[in-house]
Amino acid sequence: MNKDQLPKPFSQKIRIGVLLVEGGLVVALAAALALGMQKVPEFFFQEKLIHIVVSEFRISSPEKDGIAKELQETVYRKLKNSLDKEGVFLDAMIVKSDSTVDSHETARRIGQRQKGSQAIVLWGDIRGNTYAPHYTLINPPEGLVTSETQQTRIIHDLNNLEGQAISLATNTLNIAGFSLGLVKYWKAEYQKAIALFEKVYKQDTSNSAIMFYMGNCYYYLDEFEKASSFYRKWINKDPESVSGLNNLAVVLMEMGEPREALMLLEKALQLDKQSVELWTNIGATYLALNEDGEAAASLASAIEIDPDNPIALSNCAVIAEKMGDYDAAKSFLERAAESPEAPARVFTNLGTINYQHFKDYNKAWEAFKKANDLVPGDTSSAFGLALVYLRFGDVDKATEWLFKTIEHSHSPARYYQQFGDAAFQAELYNPALTFYQEALNTDPGSISNYARMAQSANKLNAQTDALNYVMIYANHNPPRDEETEQTYHLGCVVAFNTGKLDTALYLCEQVYQMKPENQEYRTTYLQTLLRYAQVKRDTTILPVFLNEVQKNPPDDAKMADYLAQIATIYLEHNDLDRAIQYYERALGLNSQDELSRHNLTVTFQKQSQVLLEEKEWESAIGTLNRAFSITKDVKEKAKILYNKAFIFQEQGNREISHAQLREFINYVREQNLENDAELRNMLAEAQKVVKP
Repeated sequence: MNKDQLPKPFSQKIRIGVLLVEGGLVVALAAALALGMQKVPEFFFQEKLIHIVVSEFRISSPEKDGIAKELQETVYRKLKNSLDKEGVFLDAMIVKSDSTVDSHETARRIGQRQKGSQAIVLWGDIRGNTYAPHYTLINPPEGLVTSETQQTRIIHDLNNLEGQAISLATNTLNIAGFSLGLVKYWKAEYQKAIALFEKVYKQDTSNSAIMFYMGNCYYYLDEFEKASSFYRKWINKDPESVSGLNNLAVVLMEMGEPREALMLLEKALQLDKQSVELWTNIGATYLALNEDGEAAASLASAIEIDPDNPIALSNCAVIAEKMGDYDAAKSFLERAAESPEAPARVFTNLGTINYQHFKDYNKAWEAFKKANDLVPGDTSSAFGLALVYLRFGDVDKATEWLFKTIEHSHSPARYYQQFGDAAFQAELYNPALTFYQEALNTDPGSISNYARMAQSANKLNAQTDALNYVMIYANHNPPRDEETEQTYHLGCVVAFNTGKLDTALYLCEQVYQMKPENQEYRTTYLQTLLRYAQVKRDTTILPVFLNEVQKNPPDDAKMADYLAQIATIYLEHNDLDRAIQYYERALGLNSQDELSRHNLTVTFQKQSQVLLEEKEWESAIGTLNRAFSITKDVKEKAKILYNKAFIFQEQGNREISHAQLREFINYVREQNLENDAELRNMLAEAQKVVKP
C-alpha cells in the first residue's frame, strides 16, 4: 500500500499561449494564462463596468437601412435592460453612418475610444436577406466577466428577439456561452465549462478557440481520447499550431504513446526552436523512452534559453525527480520559487518533494501554503496541507484541509483514500478506517478501500472485522494484482489464527494460484493444508499436501518437519502404521529431530498395546524392540524393558518374563533412575516378582 502518495506530484503538462480567433472574436491569451500556469489574476472574477458599442451596420442597399437601425436599437435596449436589473451599467453608443464598421480593425479603433476600458463592439453586414453578425472585444479580461445570473438573463432576453434579430441573438449567445465557459474553465469546473463550450461548438465547428479549451477540459478530466480528438481537429485546421502539436503530444504521453508524442514535439520545435516548454517536454519524452542522454541534452537547451524561467526549472525538477536525484530536483524548484512569476504548481511540487523525500514537514507546509494562497481552489496544495497537518498530529486541522480538497475535487474518493493511506502510515488506524469508509460512501466502486480497511482493522487487532473486509473485497471479484495478493494473504493468516480454516484454505489457494513462486504464499498454503487436516480430522487432504511439496521439494530439515507433522496427524487419528512410516522418513532426513524420535517411540508403544490386545505376542515384542532401538531416552528404554516383561507374562512365558524384569531392574540401577517416581513403582513391582 502506497500510504503517503500524493496525487501525481510533478507535472509535465506545459501549455503554450495561443491567439484564438473565432470569426470576429479576437482574444489574445498570454503564456502566463496557458494551461500549465494555474494562477489566475485577482481581477479575473471581479465584476467589471462593461462598455458595449453597437455600431451602425453596413448595408448593401439603402432600403435595408431601417432594418439595420431597428436591429441596433433592439440589441442595445435588450442588453441594457438585462444589465440594469443586475446593477451593471451599460455605456453604449450608436456609431453614426460616417463611422460604419467594415472590418475588425475599424471596430478596434472605435472600441479604443472607450478610454482603455473593456468593450465589445457589435457590428455586421446585411446582404440581401442575410445578416452576418460580427463582434470584437477590446482590452478583454480573460473571458467576458458577468455573473452567471446576468449571463442567463441576457441570453433569455436575446432569444426572445424576433425576425432578423435572431441571428444577432445567436451570435451574442456565443459571446455569453464562450465567456461564461472561460470563467468555469479557470475555476477548474471543467464539466460545466464543457457544457457551455459545446453549445458554441455546435454553431461553429471550425472554432479553434473551442477546440483548444474543449481539449484542455477533457485533458484535466483524464478523458484523454476526447482530448486527443479535439487537439487533432485543431491541428487539422492549423497544421503549424505549436500549441496544438504540444498539447496533443502531452495527451499521447498520458496514453502511453511516447514515440508519436516525440514526433509531434520535434515538429513543433522546428516551428519554434526557442520554446523552453517544447525543449522541456522533449526531455520528458526521452526520459519516458529511457533515453537519458537525449533527455539531459534537451533540458540543458531549455535552461540555456532561459536560466530563470520558473516553468523550465520546474520541469527540470520533474526530470531530476524521476531520475531519483532529489537534491537536484529540490534545487531546481527552489530556484523556480524565487521568480515573482512562479505559478502555484512550483510551490506544490516543492512541498511534495520536501514532504515525500526529505521529510521536512515545516518546509513542506510553507510551500503548500504559498501554492494555496496563489490558487485557493487548488486541490493538490490543499491536500498537501492536509497531509502535513496529519504528520504534525493535528487530525482536526488535517481533516479541515481534506474537506477543502474534496470541495474542489471531481474525484473525492481518491483523496479520501489517499488521506486514509497517510493516516495508516502515521499509525492512526481508526481515522484511516473512517476515511476509507468515506471513500466507499463517495464511490462504492472503489473496492480497494475494503483491502485497506482490512489492513487497518488488523492493526487494531479487530481480526473479525479484518476478515469480514477481506471477504467483502473478495466477493467483488478484484483484479489479480499485488493488492489482491496481499489482502488475500492477510485474510488467510487472520482466518488461520481465528480457527476459520475453511475460509483460510480458500484464500490461501487463491493467493497461491496468483503467484506460486512466492515462497511465503506457498508456505502459508502448505501449513494451512496441514492445519486443516489436523483440526477437521480430514487425512484425505494430506496427499494433496505431499503432491504440492514434491513439486518443489524443500531442504531436508524442512521436509523432515513436514513429514513429522503428517505423522503426528496420523497418530492423532490413530493410524499408527502411517504415523510410524512418516516419523521414520522424517528421522531419515533429520536424525537430530528428538521430538520426532520421541513421538515415534510413543507410537511404537501404542502399537504394541494394540498388538497385545490382539494377542499377537511376537509382533508386540518386535514393535517394542524397534522402539528400544531408536530411543535415546533412558527412562523410555527402562519402561520398554518393563513392558516387554509384561507381554512375556501374558504370553505365558514366565521364565523369559522374569529374565526381562531382571534386565529392567539392572538397567534402572545402572542409569541411577531409582528416584524417578514412576519408575520407582515399577521397580517395586518387579522386585516383588523377582526375589533376590
